[in-house]
Amino acid sequence: MLRLLSSWNPERIENLLPDDVYSLFARSVVNGTAKGRIYYDESVHPPVVAVVSSEEERCFFTLKTAGEDKNLWTEQFSATVLKDQYEENNASIECFLQKNADESVHAILKELLAVWVPAYLYYGNSDRLHGNLPVVIPDGFELIPVDHTFRAKKSLKNKKLVLDEWDQRQAGVNGVSGFCLVKDSTVASVCHIDFRHGDAIEIGVITDQRFKKRKLATAVAANTVHFFISNGINKILWHAPVDNIGSQKVAEAIGLCIDSEFGEYHAHYNAGYSLLMQGYRLFQKGKYRDAAQMYTQALEKDKTEEKAFAGIHTRQEVVSWIINCYALENDVPSIMHVIEDLIVRKECSRSCLLAIVNSSENCAEIRESMAWRTYCAAGADPPTRRRSFAS
Repeated sequence: MLRLLSSWNPERIENLLPDDVYSLFARSVVNGTAKGRIYYDESVHPPVVAVVSSEEERCFFTLKTAGEDKNLWTEQFSATVLKDQYEENNASIECFLQKNADESVHAILKELLAVWVPAYLYYGNSDRLHGNLPVVIPDGFELIPVDHTFRAKKSLKNKKLVLDEWDQRQAGVNGVSGFCLVKDSTVASVCHIDFRHGDAIEIGVITDQRFKKRKLATAVAANTVHFFISNGINKILWHAPVDNIGSQKVAEAIGLCIDSEFGEYHAHYNAGYSLLMQGYRLFQKGKYRDAAQMYTQALEKDKTEEKAFAGIHTRQEVVSWIINCYALENDVPSIMHVIEDLIVRKECSRSCLLAIVNSSENCAEIRESMAWRTYCAAGADPPTRRRSFAS
């Protein structure tokens, strides 16, 4: 049975992790340079651990095969790792598996409605990067270290960009955990250590929306890496989802290369919210009809669960997403069927649905259609026969 440890022997736990850079974040938690939790099951051989990073909301699960105990492992993982993450952070978690984990382990996450997200792990060492980094500070910007004095700088605006993401981490080098570019006292972009273990670090970048597309992420990342490799760090890691082209471009611009392609599962204790996550991933890929159907399944699932959608989104929000997905398909018949179905199921009132369609930019062509004008002129709800638009 997976149980939460109040304390642990770092060497014993580390021996259960694979000896590669892929598990760096887990080693950071084990050795105390990142906050987190460790779950342990010694009833199997070898023992199984689930190492959770609280700050980056990641979990490394060492189970290699579930065999005939798949259902038991599914219940354990849900009742411990996912439940605690939900109650502590009201958040999903990124689950990393052993590279040689068999299909039975993947089936555990699939059973929990987790979303599979392919990603790249970028890598570079000091020998390759030293002297080749584009360490140029853009005109009009100032490079400021993120250290113990950063919080005290009252003149800085938008410090929340830094503090929300990386507050109070212990992974710094010589008291510095990253750098930010500042213009007119406003933090524009920041690069910071996510995890550190020995002479290896994983870094990440976040840029304020107002300063995007100015290559600031590349500039701040290059200067940050230059500082760290000049102060004893030898290995630099960067984690980028396959569909995040911007992140990949920054990694490559500072000289990092793809070490491996892998994947992670985004899982949540609340099944309705997990379905919303799947719908959002489909929406990002432009698969609007598939996304709408996933959102519809979430509405159905949400009816049977307490704390619907993890208390994060309302049912009315999800209804608006469904309508907008079909609108992006320019599918007037489906929109009308959706409206009919939602009213029959009492998901939304007629006035609410009218407001959604009339206020959405995506619904402009729908509003111009004869079907919509006829519906609005009728002044009554459509016929109440049940029609499924999720099949």
